[in-house]
Amino acid sequence: MSTGAPDYNKWTAPQRSLATGGEHCTQKTLPIPAETAEETPETDTVTLVKGFLRQVDIIFPPGCSALAHIQIFDGEVQILPAEADVWFSGDSEKIVVSLDHVLTGTYELTIKGYNDDDTYSHTPICRFYVVKYPA
Repeated sequence: MSTGAPDYNKWTAPQRSLATGGEHCTQKTLPIPAETAEETPETDTVTLVKGFLRQVDIIFPPGCSALAHIQIFDGEVQILPAEADVWFSGDSEKIVVSLDHVLTGTYELTIKGYNDDDTYSHTPICRFYVVKYPA
């Protein structure tokens, strides 16, 4: 890379300092009502910037007791967890996943969640870190 030229290479761009604006973070919550079945999960979409998805944080606040479950899709393809038909769950924990997933099409991901709790709703938090490509 020459001096002054922007670095959009998917392997070297993450090495830029965040202060340069090389990475974009988007946060999305997914409120999941009590007794939401796995067969009919709550869904919501998150629109990201053009680029590649470098990291995803999934935060399960205190009280989830591993009763709230999350999956993330790019179109019809499940990207997290990596294994098909597996769901993330937890309690008072943050799951951090590093990946190199190139966003295509609309730059939208779908978050799906269900809740085994028969009394309380739960609201996991998802954060998406994208290394931006040029417009």
